[in-house]
This record gives sequence, C-alpha cells and structure tokens, in this order.
Amino acid sequence: MAREPLRDEIERAAALYPDADWVSGRVEESGKSNVVLIPGDPVPEVVFRMARTREEALAQPHEAALVDALAPHVPWLVPESRSAVDAAGGIIQRFIPGSAHPLREGDPAVLGRIVADLMAVPRDAYDDLVGAPWDAEPEWTRARADAAIDALDPDVRESAAAVLAAVGEIEDAAGSAVPQSLVHGDLAGRNMHWRDGELVGILDWDKASRWDPAINLAHLSLWHGQDVIDEAAPDEFFAARAHVWNGAFALTRVADAALRGGVKTWGRLLRKTQPRIVRAAEAADTCLELLC
Repeated sequence: MAREPLRDEIERAAALYPDADWVSGRVEESGKSNVVLIPGDPVPEVVFRMARTREEALAQPHEAALVDALAPHVPWLVPESRSAVDAAGGIIQRFIPGSAHPLREGDPAVLGRIVADLMAVPRDAYDDLVGAPWDAEPEWTRARADAAIDALDPDVRESAAAVLAAVGEIEDAAGSAVPQSLVHGDLAGRNMHWRDGELVGILDWDKASRWDPAINLAHLSLWHGQDVIDEAAPDEFFAARAHVWNGAFALTRVADAALRGGVKTWGRLLRKTQPRIVRAAEAADTCLELLC
C-alpha cells in the first residue's frame, strides 16, 4: 500500500540526502517495523527508511551496521547505508530494484545458490551483529507445544510431536553435526527483489541470526513451494532438516492461533498447515537416522 509523503517525512529525508525528488515520491507502508519513502526520481538511487516505533528506531543503527557489514560478502545487493540514522530512526539506504517473485514458483538451482551464498558469508562479518537463534521465533515451551498439538486433528498429533522432537535433536546437535551459519529469518515475498528470474537483492535483515542454514531453505519453501526443498538442498540431511523446520513453522502458526483463543478460519489454517506437518514428520525419521 502506498501513499503520498507527509511534509515532515520529506523534510527529514531531504536533510539527510538533498539530491533526490522526495516531494514527488511515495511511501510504502507494507513493512511491519518500518515504512519506506521512495523518491520520484526516474531511476531512484536511494530510499528513506523510517522506523514505526521507538523500539525500532533504537534498533536502526544496529541493523544498518549488519547490512553494511554483509554487503562486501554477498553477490546480490543489500540496502547499504547512505547516511547516518536521524533522531527518529530514519536512514537513507541504497535502493534495490526489482519485485517479489511469483508465488509458488522458483528455480531450485537458483534458490539453492542463495542458500549456499548465505552459508559462505564469513562468520566474523556478522557474528557480533545478529541475534541468538530463538530471538525471532518463539521457543517451544511445553505450553506452546501442547496448545499446538491439541489444536490439530487427532491423526496429525503424533506427527506434530515427532516434528518437535526432531527440532530438539537438531538443536542439541548445533555446532557439531548441524552447522551454524547466517540465517536471514524471513526469506519471502517483498523481502527479496527479483528481475528476470535472478535475485537482485535482499532486504529486512532485522531477524538475522547464526543458526541452522536449512532454515533459509525452509523459509524459501514457504513462498516458492515445499517441492523445491529436495532439489535445492545440497544433501539429504540438509533437505530433511529443512522439511522439519517447515513443519515447525507450520506448528508455530497453529500455536499462535490457539494461544490467542483461535481464529475464525480454523479449517483453512489446518488445511494449509497439517500437510506440511505430516511431511515434516516423515523427514524427521530421516533426520534422526542421519544424526545417529
């Protein structure tokens, strides 16, 4: 959703970067944490990213530092800083052209290359700038697990328990049998800009962590389709973990809805999530065999 910029937004952007047509620009409001003012220039070079909340404004310098640190180590664009952060959490960043990839489509070879590129980023480039593994995801407490499992159809509950058990085993093997590398945290939709089937750049790194790299592939499969996992993964163990995480993310949606007291579209939610959970349980057996 876009709107015309407010006078205050134009003035803030111009104070940081006067060489752009902010007056004729548009504000994109789709982001949860930030809104973005895109100048009216024929070929924009920059955007003005504005924090929605004080909490996000305080986090903006840290997030900008992460993106700037990653820029030399990835083969596609990231929104590098073009200014300091202003007092209200606004920053000028590099404009990344392109648009979201069509839903439920995607070349597994291209997606696999993105996963490999993220794994190749040297740890010392980001280690002090990313969050802990569960910072961007709710951890599986007993209460959350029970809420999710109890909300499922009876014949799916055993599969759900197997998925959560496999997540625990994967976490126990972190750093030994399961490598840890850069995980974006939200590889989907408008966070990835494409052109002619190739990735131009990745935005919104606020959920980044050092975690199981199979999570990157699981997130990609949420947008591009679960069938890409087996073809895009570098090996069977990686694919099995990606399927397990895919099922765990489905269970997260169910748990969140159950703990809120339910949703009006329970049937639709279960139709979308339960097949992923069952498929993840099948992969969990493979995962545990390869861990042992």
